[in-house]
Amino acid sequence: MSPFEVTYSLAANPPLAMPPQIYEERVTRAWGELLRSDPAEREVQAFLETHPSMVPGAHVGLGRLGKSGHAPFPGALIAQPPLRGLTTRTPDLLWIAMDSLYLNPIFVEIEAPGKRWVTRSGQQHNELTQALHQLQEWTDWFRSRENQAMFLEAYDIPVEMRRRQVEPIYLLIYGRQSEDPEAIMRLRRHLTKPTQFVVPYEHLRPDKDSFAYLTARLGTRGYQAVSIPPTITLGPRYASDWRLISGKEEAVAHSEWMSAKRRAFLKERFAYWDEWGRGERGLINTADEE
Repeated sequence: MSPFEVTYSLAANPPLAMPPQIYEERVTRAWGELLRSDPAEREVQAFLETHPSMVPGAHVGLGRLGKSGHAPFPGALIAQPPLRGLTTRTPDLLWIAMDSLYLNPIFVEIEAPGKRWVTRSGQQHNELTQALHQLQEWTDWFRSRENQAMFLEAYDIPVEMRRRQVEPIYLLIYGRQSEDPEAIMRLRRHLTKPTQFVVPYEHLRPDKDSFAYLTARLGTRGYQAVSIPPTITLGPRYASDWRLISGKEEAVAHSEWMSAKRRAFLKERFAYWDEWGRGERGLINTADEE
């Protein structure tokens, strides 16, 4: 096969994915409704798993040097990622983000939106202290070279990605800015570090650059699809990564805000792109999608 040969074909006239603008408006409205209901942590977790573009960090755009142009691996947000050997609570969410130099696992901890930032006297609340302690435990776990090696192996990180410098980032999503804007701003400045960020729930909003990603979970048999947003499209861009994720056909059957025709189309075409992603890729156009 010539490296300049196109080896895939797109379906003719497929049912269309939800337009980004419509999805952005709809998920923003649903997010606002959820927060107004004073949700429990499990409800927030379920929402973010369903709508991965709400979770910051896919492109390492956490106040550092702007967004990376590299997609996270494996084109998915990872829900409740296990860290082997860690006996305490595992992270709630994970992006395996990267740029040309760094591989940045973004470990995300979420706490119920109703938890307090400060006490009546203006001091850091003990609930926040406990949440920050969780980030520190993950930091300590990842300092071990053995644990780093286990992580790269367990998450099936490709060899070429492992050549980057591994630098984990820890993100805590916590409380409401409206509780005490000035005190929280001061506290956040104190808590923010190059590899640690604490953000209130008001700061979460859908990221258009993440509309193409799904959510998966890592189990004993590899990656398993959890949810598929109505904005995703199929094509050569993510096929090599998504072939590692099984159960996409089952997950798309439960996709919110997706037409029955679109669900049926994706269910039928996942197998084609998985097979193509396993072979020699040849020439691709990343704008090709269906």
